[in-house]
Amino acid sequence: MSFEDKLEKMQNLYLDMERQFQEAAYTIPLDNPQEVYSPRFYTILQFACAQIHSLFKIISKNLELKIKGDRFLDYYKALNEKGILEIQSAFIKPLKSIRKPLYPLIPETSFKIIPPEWWSSYNETKHELPEGVKKGALGNVLDAMAATFILNGIANFTRNSDILSLLLDKKNWHHVVSDSTMDSYDFISSQNPFQNSPFFFDSTQLKSGKIF
Repeated sequence: MSFEDKLEKMQNLYLDMERQFQEAAYTIPLDNPQEVYSPRFYTILQFACAQIHSLFKIISKNLELKIKGDRFLDYYKALNEKGILEIQSAFIKPLKSIRKPLYPLIPETSFKIIPPEWWSSYNETKHELPEGVKKGALGNVLDAMAATFILNGIANFTRNSDILSLLLDKKNWHHVVSDSTMDSYDFISSQNPFQNSPFFFDSTQLKSGKIF
């Protein structure tokens, strides 16, 4: 399967996930506490993280990166060597009163880098039902979906061979949304294929990126 075919199929999977989440959000509004959980959220968390793993593989292959293993951190460390993943952010459109963006791809740190909490929640509980359902919390799902949204945008950037050398260095990225412009979604020249997403817009863009 070609890169373009894979990218299209991944984008379709993301859109299907958004539809599932939109249905769930009718009964569990997004302004609930982040700890609120449900079996539907747990299913969406599993779906999002499976997509993230595949997107890591697709992006890494297209960038011809040498990945040492097949775990989250193997891909993360290779892609984030110059800090591009940890600076990626997204706003939640329905929560206009909350001006704090999500940074879902910042790793947890202690004595060593470990995956973000939402990924650990997914990985630790995917074979631990029924107790694992409690990790299907609203906060985890929003972070996982935002990460999927962002990685689809990065994957879309890799379609342009002219800018591949710019992608992996955070100095070539910038934040395009501030508090004063948060409600002005239309002005963003986004590479993300989901500019019409009902939930997210990305507030980090490649300085030399162009819309295809």
